[in-house]
Amino acid sequence: MDRNARGKGGRGGGDGRRAARWLVVLAWTARSSSAAKSARPAAAPKTAVLAHGFHLQAPNWDAVAWGDGGGRLGYAYELARSENAALLVVGSGASIHEETGESEGAHALRILRERAAAAADDALLSNAEIDDASQNTRQELERFAALCRARGVDRAFCVSSPAHCPRVARDAAVAFRDAHPACRWFVAPCETCFADAADVAVLEPPHRPDKPGVGLNAVANAVLQRSPAEQRAFVDFATSFLERLDEGE
Repeated sequence: MDRNARGKGGRGGGDGRRAARWLVVLAWTARSSSAAKSARPAAAPKTAVLAHGFHLQAPNWDAVAWGDGGGRLGYAYELARSENAALLVVGSGASIHEETGESEGAHALRILRERAAAAADDALLSNAEIDDASQNTRQELERFAALCRARGVDRAFCVSSPAHCPRVARDAAVAFRDAHPACRWFVAPCETCFADAADVAVLEPPHRPDKPGVGLNAVANAVLQRSPAEQRAFVDFATSFLERLDEGE
């Protein structure tokens, strides 16, 4: 055999082995780089918090809205701080302060800025937004969901009183479904309430096969669309009907 050919073949084999080793090193480096990227923590979600409005003419406004810091305003503020929220929204426009002429949201935010311990140099409060256009809970949640979408918010908290939370959850479910379905939303009950949560009536659509539904939720929704006078007449009729049933037992 030609020694030159054998030598060339030997050198070629060495080059091949060196190339193979480099391929292994490159593959390992690529895997290590990929693993390092996957090990990096995911970016924190952009968070927003809504302090649900409360009618300014309610006799217990201060106790419910502030309540020594555990009411809707203080609780929403502390939640926003603890969750590193980028946005705090205060509602709403459903009532006007009789002395100052401020909207419900504007008055609430002023009270929060005056009473919050860290308000002096807090960008969260300085940049807080007022929703003074909404006239009810449904509109407030619709506007909040739309704002979250416009600001690129990934996670939203809706703070309200325990007795209000079932309605907030219902309206938030519809609002975020329609305006910002990619957002994860939560309802957070504060520490104060305007009523006992046990007195709240929850009428769900029928869903259990062992308990045939009678459509109370549809009746209740229809009654709520009526005028106050018609609602009172319905309550009188229903009360009288129930009393007759009790008398017949």
